[in-house]
Amino acid sequence: MASQRIVIVTGAGASRNLGAKGELPLMADWAGILVEDVDKAEPGLARAIGLSSELGAQEFEEIIGSFLSWQGALGLVQRFVTVGGPDPNSRYGDTEAWLNNSRRRAAAFTEALRTSLYREFGREAIDAEAASKRTFTKP
Repeated sequence: MASQRIVIVTGAGASRNLGAKGELPLMADWAGILVEDVDKAEPGLARAIGLSSELGAQEFEEIIGSFLSWQGALGLVQRFVTVGGPDPNSRYGDTEAWLNNSRRRAAAFTEALRTSLYREFGREAIDAEAASKRTFTKP
């Protein structure tokens, strides 16, 4: 299975006025939107991850990055699950439930993240005509 990467690009609002249905959200706005979307997917998941709309942008992005790294490591956890049992080559009974819950919740988070990014910043969210007329100059 090929690995996938998610790149989140945020800025200081240079493109804020290019929204097709109003202003595009700033990072603080989008953080609140994402927290709501994640909790709609699985109540309490945003808090379990450590996400809150009150976090600063850098901390918010670091938590998302850390969570996505953890999600990417779940395959290794599965591969070496018998290392952590009571004896080598054994496992605890709850391990499979933990792995299944972790995978399901990680997938729910990723889907909420992708959906939110597309809805808030995707093709349909951008006024293409306004964007094509926008010019940026060096300070």
